[in-house]
Amino acid sequence: MKRTILLFGAALLWLAPIPAIEHVSYVQAAAAVSADEFLKTAGVAEMFEIESSKIAAQKSQNADVKSFAERMISDHTKGAEELKTTASSADPKFMVPAELDAKHQKLMDELKSADQSKFDATYVRMQTDAHKEAVELFGNYAKEGDNPQLKTFAEKTLPTLQQHYDMIQQIGAKSNTAQMDQSSTGTATTTAQNETQVNKSSTGTATTTAQNEAQTTTAQPSAGAEGLTVTGLEPGSVVMLSNFIGSTVYNAANENVGDVNDVLISKDGKVQAVIIGVGGFLGLGEKDLAVPLDRIQFVRDENSNMKYTINASRQELEQAPAFDRSPWRATPPTTGQ
Repeated sequence: MKRTILLFGAALLWLAPIPAIEHVSYVQAAAAVSADEFLKTAGVAEMFEIESSKIAAQKSQNADVKSFAERMISDHTKGAEELKTTASSADPKFMVPAELDAKHQKLMDELKSADQSKFDATYVRMQTDAHKEAVELFGNYAKEGDNPQLKTFAEKTLPTLQQHYDMIQQIGAKSNTAQMDQSSTGTATTTAQNETQVNKSSTGTATTTAQNEAQTTTAQPSAGAEGLTVTGLEPGSVVMLSNFIGSTVYNAANENVGDVNDVLISKDGKVQAVIIGVGGFLGLGEKDLAVPLDRIQFVRDENSNMKYTINASRQELEQAPAFDRSPWRATPPTTGQ
């Protein structure tokens, strides 16, 4: 069965906040990465670095960015070959991916379609995230790896990845391309926020024009086909749930702090919580958090695409109690009374 696609966006900000979550006395630690997992994630990372940097080497008009991209092509081409050789030597059954996964293919598509004036900012942001994750992955496997040969490879490669990460951070700081415009991250109201936020009611719950229209439309549905169509929906003020799930969440420092894994919706159609996966390495060993929707802000990135930020640090998120999915898993439907 295909996943049902829900439309939501401006209406999200008016929905009821999540009830208090019972405190959990432990914080889930990142699970050790297996050899197969390491090869899968490292292989995809190497390919992404090479392919995205080929685009940057041709399209960027920034000398520092072009130089960095050319360095990435050279270093990661060597790294990809060494990864394959090491994997084959360690165990003939080990497999290194031959194509990008859905997440990195989506990033490639975004990079290819980026406006020329915003291209460098997009590339620097992606490279910053990718190398931060790579340093964490290789550092973890270098310490906890379960295959001696791959562990040695991780230890050998880690200093180069750390150097790459330092370089891209310096480029971002120098050109300021890795940061959003202050008008959209500071106290000023963003265009996206203007589209979605209006005066707060006496209870502190925000109500939007689009929400009022939706409430009016659904309050007294007509019989038959009438009343089944919602009007007044605009791309600038509405977000597709299928696009929201899987999106990256950033903090105020523009760091990648997690991904939207799921959304909890009550029977009356209100979003009760957004499930964010935090910690771990490239999605491995992460834990789920159920956070109130009003902690997530909808802003625009350098390409005017929707970007999701949270007013919490990485440390705060990693120390927050984990969300237990087990009571929420779907159960087989009953066949009779």
